[in-house]
Amino acid sequence: TGLKAQPFTLDSMKVTELSLYDYKPANVKVKGKLNVTTVTQVADTMYYFVKGVSAYSPTYVGVTASDKTKPIDVRLHKWNWHDVLRSGTTDGNGHWEDKFRTETDFGIMIICKDKPAGYVITVWTGEEAKPDVPSAFSDDKVMTKSSPVVDFAKKNWMYLLIGLLLVVIAILFLKRKKS
Repeated sequence: TGLKAQPFTLDSMKVTELSLYDYKPANVKVKGKLNVTTVTQVADTMYYFVKGVSAYSPTYVGVTASDKTKPIDVRLHKWNWHDVLRSGTTDGNGHWEDKFRTETDFGIMIICKDKPAGYVITVWTGEEAKPDVPSAFSDDKVMTKSSPVVDFAKKNWMYLLIGLLLVVIAILFLKRKKS
């Protein structure tokens, strides 16, 4: 017997995995992973779970009812099916949505009072953000921030040196001329 983790592998209920597939359309900045599932629910409650999301990616869950007059309750869960982290009911347009960030997996509980109920669940998670962070060990200059004056001096040091030499020569010339 293998170990089973809560909340998504309870023996007493059927839990359906919503597998995410790559969503990378051409010429679109909104890339990531997506699942769109159409359901006709005949039971009071159905359970779904999503694996493989990252805290560094935005996550979107939307539920759109086929019949706008039949409200559908949506509850999002993280650690178990008893603690609801986010919830809502489809509105007058038959839609409910939420955006959030979480790590690894989460559960979706759908409760329908009027059955059968048709709806579409959409889950999207964006590409994981990969910021370009310089190494703290490779170059000490990367970690220090210089002022604009220092930056100007670094870029124009030769001109500054020539100018300083000209000033020194002019002062020496004037001193010699006076004596």
